[in-house]
This record gives sequence, structure tokens and C-alpha cells, in this order.
Amino acid sequence: MMLAKLGVGIEFKKVMPNVSGTCSKTTALSFMHLLASQELVFLPVTDKLEGLRPGSPGLTGVVLGNYSEILSLSSSVMRCILLCRGILGIINIVNMRLKKDSLELPAFAFDDLTYAGQNKGTGMNAHRVPAHMTDPIYLLPMFIRSLLCLDLSNCSGLTQLPASIGNLSNLVALNLSHCYSLHTLPASVGRLKNLQILVLSCCHELRILPVSLCELSKLRLLDLAGCSGLQNLPASLVNLCNLEILNLSYCKELKELPQPFGNLQELKYLNLSGSHRVDLDVECLYTLANLKSLTLSPLTNIQGFPGSFKDLANRLDSLRLWKNQIHPQCGPKAVSLHSYRCYEQSIIDMLLSDEADNSSNQIVTSACIVGESGMGKTELVHRIYNNRMILDTFDLRIWLHMCDKKRLLGKIVELTTFASCGDASISVLEEIVIEELASKRLLLVLDDSEIKDQYFWGYLWKLLNVCAKGSAVIVTTKSMVDANQTGAMQTFYLSPLSKEECFMIFKEHVLEDLVVNNYCQLESIGWKFAEKCGGNPMCIKALSGLLCHSEVGLSEIDMIVDGILPALRLCYDLLPAHLQQCFKFCSLFPKDYIFVKHHIIRLWIAEGLVFCEEGTKPEDTALHYFDQLFCRSFFQRSPFHSDHKDSFVMHELFHDLAHSVSKNECFRCEEPFCSLAENVSHLSLVLSDFKTTALSNEVRNLQSFLVVRRCFPVVRIFTLDDIFVKHRFLRALNLSYTDILELPISIGNMKHLRLLALNNTKIKSLPIEIGQVNSLQTLELKDCCHLIDLPGSISNLAKLRHLDVQKESGNIIVGMPHGIGYLTDLQTLTMFNIGNDMLHCSISELNNLNGLRGHVHVTRLENIMTANDAREANMMGKHLLEALTLEWSYQDEGMDDDMGKEIASEILQNLQPNSNIMELIIRNYAGDLFPVWMQDNYLCKLTSVTLDNCHGCSELPYLGDLPSLKSLFIQRINVVERFGIETSSLATEVKYPTRFPSLEVLNICEMYDLQFWVSTREEDFPRLFRLSISRCPKLTKLPRLISLVHVSFHYGVELPTFSELPSLESLKIEGFQKIRSISFPHQLTTLNKLEIIDCKELLSINAYSLSV
Repeated sequence: MMLAKLGVGIEFKKVMPNVSGTCSKTTALSFMHLLASQELVFLPVTDKLEGLRPGSPGLTGVVLGNYSEILSLSSSVMRCILLCRGILGIINIVNMRLKKDSLELPAFAFDDLTYAGQNKGTGMNAHRVPAHMTDPIYLLPMFIRSLLCLDLSNCSGLTQLPASIGNLSNLVALNLSHCYSLHTLPASVGRLKNLQILVLSCCHELRILPVSLCELSKLRLLDLAGCSGLQNLPASLVNLCNLEILNLSYCKELKELPQPFGNLQELKYLNLSGSHRVDLDVECLYTLANLKSLTLSPLTNIQGFPGSFKDLANRLDSLRLWKNQIHPQCGPKAVSLHSYRCYEQSIIDMLLSDEADNSSNQIVTSACIVGESGMGKTELVHRIYNNRMILDTFDLRIWLHMCDKKRLLGKIVELTTFASCGDASISVLEEIVIEELASKRLLLVLDDSEIKDQYFWGYLWKLLNVCAKGSAVIVTTKSMVDANQTGAMQTFYLSPLSKEECFMIFKEHVLEDLVVNNYCQLESIGWKFAEKCGGNPMCIKALSGLLCHSEVGLSEIDMIVDGILPALRLCYDLLPAHLQQCFKFCSLFPKDYIFVKHHIIRLWIAEGLVFCEEGTKPEDTALHYFDQLFCRSFFQRSPFHSDHKDSFVMHELFHDLAHSVSKNECFRCEEPFCSLAENVSHLSLVLSDFKTTALSNEVRNLQSFLVVRRCFPVVRIFTLDDIFVKHRFLRALNLSYTDILELPISIGNMKHLRLLALNNTKIKSLPIEIGQVNSLQTLELKDCCHLIDLPGSISNLAKLRHLDVQKESGNIIVGMPHGIGYLTDLQTLTMFNIGNDMLHCSISELNNLNGLRGHVHVTRLENIMTANDAREANMMGKHLLEALTLEWSYQDEGMDDDMGKEIASEILQNLQPNSNIMELIIRNYAGDLFPVWMQDNYLCKLTSVTLDNCHGCSELPYLGDLPSLKSLFIQRINVVERFGIETSSLATEVKYPTRFPSLEVLNICEMYDLQFWVSTREEDFPRLFRLSISRCPKLTKLPRLISLVHVSFHYGVELPTFSELPSLESLKIEGFQKIRSISFPHQLTTLNKLEIIDCKELLSINAYSLSV
């Protein structure tokens, strides 16, 4: 038993209203003890509770854990029991027997729950049980009249409270949050004369409050956040003379405040964020003398604000005012510290040294970097890994987080062959690794190594002996003991930063564009952070993010204690409640997991963790949530997926923090045998080397079940039907990379399911019953190679927002059923396959899908019968679409006649996209001309164009006037003879002094008749730095392109000649079988990499031109 004194100041912050509309799990309890300032007993979880007696005359609260049996409680203790949702809930006390000094409760089991509550953020939805007079909720006031706190939150089946609730005359706190079906309160609630806290947040069906509410003269907190059905407040509300906190955020139907609102003289905190219909007259706020915090959203209808804002703002927290003047760049910066820069250059010099290449015995160079979590080991190696000299020197770079031999081999095989390892044995994997690494100069990074096997390192060095000399391994670890076991040639220890360096990080994050001397208070805080963070860069970044992005005051800054973990815990504690819930959910994923932004936000939305304002989409709000966590350093960009802007990682310090704050709510199973708490709501299976997992006990009321693929096994699911039967309240189900072949028809019973992911499975079809999952928002079927058609019932999924059926090229395209156009909420539709019969969709079904975002691949355009059908797709109306692929897939030679070409040309003309499109791909187009909308600057935001196998075209479209075009890929357009400025009649008039002003990458492939690159002036292609020409045997000369840095020629007859290339750094020549000599017309003074591959008859190279 542990006694905890609750501090008034700290607890007061915990009940501050927040814009999310949610209520803290301990709101009622915390606020009660704020008022009482007395002691609270937390009882540890055991199997049996008997004979509890109060240990303090000031005892006011008892929180009971998961007891299988409660034998007896003292009546003096019973008066202060807090009935916790999901734990005791409202237990069946009908048969309990009263004694002189004790109250015996019946044997307790979860089956006895009449209302199984829903924990905030985890939510175990209860069965809807109609209230009647035998339910314990009606009997409760008769048996425990001295109750102080009553928590009925998350009772989703509760529709009303009994009138007898008014008999609880001692009640101080009443929590009814997330009682979604509650539509009214009885008038007898006015008899709760001692009530100080009333929480009704997220009671969506609540339409009206009783007039008797004005009789609650002691009420200090009223939380109505998220009561989206509440239309008005009783006029008597203004008589609550002691009300200090009023949260009306996200009351979307609320139109006005009761008058005279200024009567609430004790009101300190008012939240109207998201309540856009409220007409707010600032003059009524003027009379609120004690108002300290006013939270509004940008769309709030404010009357008279400009004239009196300054006076009103003067009464608000001064720290918050100057904080709003700071506008840091979003995202933690990579700070280049002097003490680490010397290590960076030393390691680079070591990896590139000639000694490593010439040594007769040492093939692999090795370095180990040691430092505590958060010291910047990964950031340092990332800079080395992406150094230009490293990129040019090593043939192969591999970055791994690993823990044993098999996982190491499996990852190397996957990364080098792009194939799954399946159940391959270690010996088979070794053979593949040896073959793939043979004679290649390898850079292998083993990040955050914790290998305890003393034989592993000897095995690794022996394995890498097949590599070319000069190969290297960089290891990072937290332990000097582990570092010594590696046998690395040199070890670098990252010591804690000096206080001055920590302050420099603070300055870069918070005061980058400001003069520090003008903000003495900020400077003082920065130095205080520098003292408290223990020289840890991650810690100072997180604390700096605190100051810039959260409602933190000086009192919280003074609470920071020395050390890393306490500081990070404070960063979490001061997050808004909605961000806390999103962060905790991330504990389901293992360390080193790559978070894909759009995937994690879909999970957040499915779990109900995202609260959006009226007129905004959940995805936009969730993206904002993610960006806020990223800005506070809770996420970092993935250093080994830098080319994917959507990929992020979570530092292990924050990962450990997420695990610690999500205990008993989220459970991550990483072992063959797992023991689960019964109240776990979110479960993930993280499988690597073992193939099965046994759960020690049955878990009920799961809300999330995710299979996370960490390595290469295919997970076997034996009891899929049982999952649907026993866990009917699941909201998110991810069975990707499992061996399932079909879904059982019981999927139709999953009424609460919002996300279903079946990626990379062998599923062949979906049952018709999928159309009964009315809440489904996300359906992921990516790379399901055996899936041929979607059922017609999918058109019943009116709430579906994301449908991903994309497959790798070469697989059978998934057929789209007729009726897909009814899914008007769709935002993601990766593949749209046009059908040729009544059962499948036509192009016109795209007409109303104007909310589509991201990339849409429209295929089988040959099934469009007329050009007018193409116009009905309304592609111009899809203003959120970023990328569009238009593909014909026929093999019918008859489509190459004049009629077929004319139809194809008209269809493409009528599929004109919105001008916001950024990427355009056209494949297998049979028309002889490209449409006009491609050949002017209408597509002003277009950055990438791919033209593939447009075999009917005799000339290329003129794209030189596109101001944003960065990448151009042209391949398999066989009859085109000319490329450049004069290839189109639209280019005869000069519109811009510079053609292709932004083009950076140009690939020309399989253009067998291409002969001329014409009319290029020196000012054209000013930014072109990468050029690749492949299988263009008739192209013999290139124009002067002075900005080129990387050039490659593949498989031709004669090497094209080119004029001076003053910036050329790398040149690759491959597959020119007939050339006998290579001579360049000018010196290539900047060239540092020359590759000549498969030129079998080559005898000589003009070395003078290479300046060597």
C-alpha cells in the first residue's frame, strides 16, 4: 500500500480543459483531492481483497484494481470507493449482505459487469443493456449513499440515470464522459448539493441539460466538450456562482451562450474551440474579472474583438503572449556540434584510408561508436552514411538494427535481393549472402547493437571476408562492454555535451531568427534547460519543443528535475490529452519500427483518437497531430529511408516512455509465450524468429489487434473466426503478412471495425458480408496477388475513406464492382480498373469521387467506349489529387488503326486533370498526338512526367514551358526521331527565355529511332544534373549541357559525342559492345567516378581528357 500526497498546483493543471474534448482518466479523482487536499490510497493489483480498513482519518478515496474476489470492506472505507470503469464498473451488488461494520460483496468476475466501461483512448465498448429497475445503476443510490466519487464514463449503453441519483447527497465528483447513448439528465441531479465536478464530455446524444443544474451552487468544473448534439444551455447556468472551469469545445450545434454570461464571476478557464456556431460577444467576456484562459478556434464567430482584444489579452498569462511571437521551424534540427564533427571526419578518413585497401590481412575496417541513448549516435552515423565520398566509394550500403545471426542474414538477403526469405535455413541464407557480397565493397551499419553472443562478432568478420578490401562496419551501442566485444579497430565515445553546446541547441530550436538579448526570460530558461538535460542532445531538443509548442508556464519549467527520463516524462505530461493518447498508441510497435505517416494516422482515426473541427477532415487533423509530435521530437525522420518523406522512427528513449505510460492499455507481444492483463485494449504481435505465439489467458474487449511484421516470417492465424466472435468491438485489425486464404462470413458482425488491413496475404476473395461492416473506413489489400475481384457489396460501405488494392507490376489487376462511385467519402483509391460489363465499374463512376487524394492509377482505358464517357469522370474536379496514372492495357493490334488512334486521342483529351496535379504517368497510349493541356503551362505544379510505350506518337509533347517540372522519363516511343525544343508546333513561339527551367533528371530509354537532340541554347536546361540515355542507337550527339553532374549511357552502338561538361562528376558507360576506344573532346577536370561495364572490344581510353 502506498500513500501519496496530492499537490494542489500539479493536480490543478491536470484538470485544465483541452481542445480535444476528452477527459483525463483521473479528472474526477484528481479534482476532488485538489479540493480536499487529503490522502489517497492506491491498492496494488492482487487476486483477492479482504479486510480493508482505513489507515488514515483523512482517507477520502480508494482505487480498486483487478480483484477476482472481494471478501469484505469496512463501511468507513466503502463510503469513499471510487467505482472505476473497466475495473469494478457498476458491480452487481443486489445480493450483498450488510453487517455491523462491514459490507460483503459477492465474488467478482468480469461476467458480472452490467456496464463494462470504456477506458479513455482504449475504449472497451459495452453491450447495450436497456435500463430497468433491476439494474444495479438504479440500486446504487440505495446502498452507497455516502459515495463521494462516481465514475460511469464509457458506459456506451447507458441512456439515462435514475431519479434516485439525487439521493447521493455527499457526491463531489460525477463523471459521465463517453456515455454515447446518454440523452438527458434527471431533474433530481439538482439535489447533489455538494457536487463540485460534473464531466459530460463526448456524450453525443445529450441534447438538453435540466434547469435544476443552477442549484449546484458548489459546482466548480463543468465539462461538456464534444457534446455534438447539445443545442443550447439552460439560462439558469449563469447562476453557478462558483464555476471556475467551463469546457464547451466541439459543441458543434451550440449557437449561443446564456445571458448575462458575465454573472459567472469566478470563471477562470473557458474553452470554445471547435464550437463554430456560437456567436461570441467579447463585451460579455470583458466583465469576467477572473478569466485567465480563453481558448478559441480560427473559425469562431467573434463580435467586437479587434477593439478590446488588447485589454483582454493583458489579463492572460504573459508567458503565453511572448511564446506566440516565436515561430520555430517545424521538426527537430540535426545540430552539427563541434565535438562530434571531429569524430565524423575521423571516421570518414578511416573508412577511406588507403591502408584499408592495401592491407594483406585486414579486409574489413571497423569502428564502434559508444554513447548513452539520445547522445546522437544514429545522427552521427547518418551523416557519415550519406557523405558524398562514401556514396561514391562503396558499392553497397546496408543499415540494420539486428540482434542475432539469422536476423542479420535475413535482412541482408532481403535488402540485396528484394526477395522474402520465408523459412530458409541459416545455411541457405549464408550461401545467398556470400554470393551477393562477393567482391563488393560494403559499408554495413549495425545501429544500436545489444549483442550478447560473444561468438557473433567472429562469425561476422569471417562472413565479410568475401567482400572487397576496404569494406567497413560501423557499430553503435550504449554499452562499453558490448563495444569491447565487437573487436572494432577503433572506438569513439560520445561524451555528454557541455552546457554551452546544449544552450546552442536550444538557441537553434527556439531563437534561430531572434536576438536573445531581447528575450532575457527566454535566455534564462534556455540556460536552465542546458543545466537540467545532463548534456543529452535529445533531452534538450525535447525540452525546447516544450517551450515552443505547448501551453507550458514558468511553474512547469521549475518542476524540471535533473536527468533525462524525468525531463522526457514532463514533455509527455504537458502534451495535450489528444497527443498523449496518440503517442501511447505507438507503444504497440517495436523499437526501430519504421512509422509510415499515412498508416499511423489511419490507425489513430480508427481508434477514435482524432477530434476534428467542423469542416475539416480527420486526415488533416491527424496529420496536424503527427506534425506536432514530430516538432516536439517524439518522432524523427528515418535516417535509412531519407528518400521517403513519409517514413519516421521513434527514438528508443521516447519508445521506452511510450511503453511506460501505456501499461495495461497497450501490450506488445514479442515472445513465444505472453501473459496478458485482462483489461488490455490494444494488442500487437511482433513476430520474428518464432512462428507461433501462445497467450496465457483470454483477452476480452480488444479494440486493436495488429500483426507487426518485423522480419521475414509469414504468420499463421489458426482461429480467425474466433477473433471475430470474441472480439466484436475491434476497431482496428491488421492481419497483413499472415497465411489467411479467406475471411469468414462472421466478418459481417464486426460493426465497430474501422480499419482492416490484409496486405501481402494470399486471400482470393472477400465475402459478401464485408458490406455489412458499416463503420469500415480503411480497407488495405495491397499486394494480395491472388485477389481478382472485389464483391459488389463493397458499395454499401458508405464510410469507406481509404481503399488500397495496388499490386506490383505484372500481377492480375483487381476488378472494381459496379457501385464504387457511391463511396463519395473515398480519399484513397490506389487502383481504378475500368470494366467491360455490367458487373464492373465504368469510368463515369469517378464522377462524384472528388475527394480523392494522393495517387490514382486508372487502368484499362481501352474499355471506355466514347470520349464523352471519359469526360464524365470529371478529372478536373479532383483538386486534391497529387498523382495520376493513365494506362491502356490492351494487346489488340486493331486499336492501332486510324479510328482507334482518334478515339484514344479524344479520351486522353477528356481526361484532363486538375491543374494541381504534381505527377503524371501515361502508358500504352495509342493516339498519334498528345493533348493540348499537356503542352502549355496549364499544369503549373507538375513536377514529374513519365511517357511509356506511347507507340502511336510520332512526336513528343512540348513540355519546356512547365515551370515546376523536375523529372522527365521517356521510354519506348519508337517512331520519334527528334527531341528538344522544336519537336512540337506549340513551341514555335518563345514563351519563356529559359526552357525546362526546373528540370533536374532526364531519362530517355528504348527510343530506337531517336536521332536528334535539337535547338538547345545555353540557357536551356539550367538545372539538369542527371542524364541517362539507354538503348538509343541512332542518337550520336548531345547538346551543350553545362549543369550536368551525372551522366550514364547504356547499350548503344556508338557513344554519343558531347561538348564541354564543366560540372561532370560521374560517367557510366555500359553495354557498348562494338566500340574500341573512348576519347573525350575536352578535359573532364571535375570527374571523380568513371564506370565502364560490358564493353567487350574496348582497347583504349584517352587518359589525357580525364586529367589523370
